[in-house]
Amino acid sequence: MSKNVTKKVTKKTKANTATEVETVKQIDLSELTLIDLIGLQNALPAIIEQAKQSEKAILQQKIAALAAESGFELSEVFDTTLIAPEKETKKKRKQIGFVKAKYHNPENPEQTWTGKGRKPKWATLHLKEGGDLQDLLINPEIIE
Repeated sequence: MSKNVTKKVTKKTKANTATEVETVKQIDLSELTLIDLIGLQNALPAIIEQAKQSEKAILQQKIAALAAESGFELSEVFDTTLIAPEKETKKKRKQIGFVKAKYHNPENPEQTWTGKGRKPKWATLHLKEGGDLQDLLINPEIIE
């Protein structure tokens, strides 16, 4: 890729947003080859990120200087308890433990039910036939 174009693009990303749109229109990319254009496209995310970091550092310096002129420190100006890091803003899902099965189908012991949620058909059928849930307990000696 042409170094000249890279330098121009790097310089252009440091301009303010309003001027940036106008300067992009002035860049003549028609003479670049497809490989150069693809290389430029691949390089742009890193160049943009670098420009963001640079602008951010300059802005932080300006804000710190303005606060100092007024006799404040940044920690006094900004309530840092209100500013949460990006990683901490995501809610963590609560881990749900494994629930052991409490009931089983006497005709097919592999079919089990925890006792929570919707009753399985075999449990409903057993109750309709006049049976009791106690009959379906896996460990009848352990009654909760």
